[in-house]
Amino acid sequence: MMRRPALVVAVLCACVSAAGTPVTGGQAVTIRVSPVMVRQPASIRITATIEPDDRNRTLAIAAESAGYATGHQIQLEGINAPRVLETEFRDIPQGNYDVTATVIGTGGRRATASRVVVVMR
Repeated sequence: MMRRPALVVAVLCACVSAAGTPVTGGQAVTIRVSPVMVRQPASIRITATIEPDDRNRTLAIAAESAGYATGHQIQLEGINAPRVLETEFRDIPQGNYDVTATVIGTGGRRATASRVVVVMR
């Protein structure tokens, strides 16, 4: 009987570990957002992991809700760009936010990753 809870714990640990794994060949960008639920005014930290590629030129990071939006762009130097980039948005008001990271290359948008953040009153 003790095997079933141990199996559930092992599967949950594997899922949590996989969520933080580095980018592999199939993904040009992944993001982690912390925290995912917070009280206003909020500070949200975004960590983007980018697959090195000569075509990478810009990383656009945005947080958008029905009543508020913020974002900025970071220039990338192709294959020489840092693999991991962090940024923080501060004083975010209440709302449900789509946080996105988009890699823009020489031919336009290459990839987008997104997460949801809830900022409570």
